[in-house]
Amino acid sequence: MKLFLAASILLTLALIQLDHHFLKQNDGFCLRTILGQTPHEAKWESMPLSDALRETLSQPFYYLAKGHQSYVFASADGHYVVKCYRFPSHLRLFPWLSHPISFSSQKRQDIKTYNEEKLNLSFSSYKLACEHLREETGTEWIHLNRTAALQTKIHLIDQTGNHYHVPLDALAIVIQKRFVMLFDALNTMRASNDREQMRELITSLIATITHLWNQGIIDKDPVLAKNYGWDGTHVVYVDIGRFATREPGE
Repeated sequence: MKLFLAASILLTLALIQLDHHFLKQNDGFCLRTILGQTPHEAKWESMPLSDALRETLSQPFYYLAKGHQSYVFASADGHYVVKCYRFPSHLRLFPWLSHPISFSSQKRQDIKTYNEEKLNLSFSSYKLACEHLREETGTEWIHLNRTAALQTKIHLIDQTGNHYHVPLDALAIVIQKRFVMLFDALNTMRASNDREQMRELITSLIATITHLWNQGIIDKDPVLAKNYGWDGTHVVYVDIGRFATREPGE
């Protein structure tokens, strides 16, 4: 009996180490990280899914990057990205799998409060982008509440080659057009000595930031290298997770 118990413990520890190894190889991604169990809220309701977008979503989406708020997958045709929200462990389905022994410490409560505030800020930002900044962000559609009516699956492929066919109803996602990152565009222009287009890009960047301000919206994470892109004629916002309405006097 003691031998069996010792063997079981060793096997469990080995499986945990193996699981951690594959998660690290996969940028921490597994299906549970994008399956949340947040309560349904009217303020997160989204527009219907159009037939054109349904067709767009019928193609495979390949793992692209891990962002601060989401895992990003790029469409096979190269024109779109899907951002799947990364839920913290206590907001995922079956949260006890991440914390089988949970203590109600103040630190743990503070973490939960922070994660819930972060989710609300992110979802509010997605709504702002979809409803007021569609052209400036290329946002095509958002889906934040768990639903039952879409009856459509999205085909995701992670960076280790695993395939997932996930119901859209279960996901909190953003669909955006895919853009060239700002500094990549600048480097291409610099390499070809295209000074005229470089001037156009800089002018467009200033105009885009000014336009956002004039709409009463601010970007709380205005880092040029990772948050802005180029669509060929205009500078656009790639990261849409930190928009907020501007307070009077700001």
